[in-house]
Amino acid sequence: MAATLTEQTYTLQALRTKPSCKQGSGYTQRVSISETPLPHQPTCAALPSLERPEYADAWVLVLTSQNIKSHIVRDETGFVVHVPPADETRAIEAIRVWMEENRPRRIPIEAELTNTQRPIDFVLAYGFALALLAVHYGLVQTGEGAFARRIGSANAYAILDGELWRVLTALTLHKDVAHAIGNTLIGGLFLASLSGRIGAGVAIALALGSGALGNLADAIYYQTGHNSIGASTAVFGVVGLLCGLEAWRRERVSLPWRGAWVPLGAGVALLAMLGSGGKDVDYGAHILGMLAGMGLGYAVAPRLSPHPPGRGIQILSGFSALALLGASWLCAWTFVH
Repeated sequence: MAATLTEQTYTLQALRTKPSCKQGSGYTQRVSISETPLPHQPTCAALPSLERPEYADAWVLVLTSQNIKSHIVRDETGFVVHVPPADETRAIEAIRVWMEENRPRRIPIEAELTNTQRPIDFVLAYGFALALLAVHYGLVQTGEGAFARRIGSANAYAILDGELWRVLTALTLHKDVAHAIGNTLIGGLFLASLSGRIGAGVAIALALGSGALGNLADAIYYQTGHNSIGASTAVFGVVGLLCGLEAWRRERVSLPWRGAWVPLGAGVALLAMLGSGGKDVDYGAHILGMLAGMGLGYAVAPRLSPHPPGRGIQILSGFSALALLGASWLCAWTFVH
């Protein structure tokens, strides 16, 4: 049976089992950019047969990188890579090293972040997102929107002057109903996805944490003369959390060319599509919120796998996050009002 690259069954001894090759009626030379034909020789060293032509092309590419001439012959067993007898030992070693470096790794159980979403996680995630819209509607109806923005916005100078509660209170304020609806719909979607992986309570706590860190970093960057509101910092924080969790998992289970950069690149693409347009957009807060989420997600991933925390931790995390948010508004009312 023809060997396959993915089975990784070849040994050094097996690579030495075919000392010669014949160019008979079954000979077909494949034309490819990775192929380096040899001059006609009466004998040549033949490596084990491969099942698929792309595997043989990969071997030829490896040998070419080591300055070993090779060509491909197709026979009744499959595709065979031929090399000069003098280079057989070097060819075997080059392919062995390459196969070892690219061996598919078994997935460690601790790296599996399974999606165990329950209906309650979905309801709580979207319920929290809908609360943003409810807060905006309440402020509009009572006419307290301007006052709330004065005492709770992410004013860079005020934050650096000690009013740290603003990094949280600003997440609950919006400029208009379109702003609130956008963050509710998009934020609810990402938060529901995150809740399915780590539970709603922990997801809400980390979402607020990444949003707060993003606003704090934004204030440090601008120092003075900058003022912003909106949950979008936390929304992109959730995107970053998803990317960080997946980057941690892929780093441990994927091949080198399919590692952590894939989810990180996806996060940057989402940021470009959703967070870089519109009037009065705080690009810095979006970027910093996502970076904060990536860092948090990568840092907490080992603690959240292979299964999310239990009900007790979920309840404690969710209520603690909401209590901290409520305390932040109490501080705003007490010290600024």
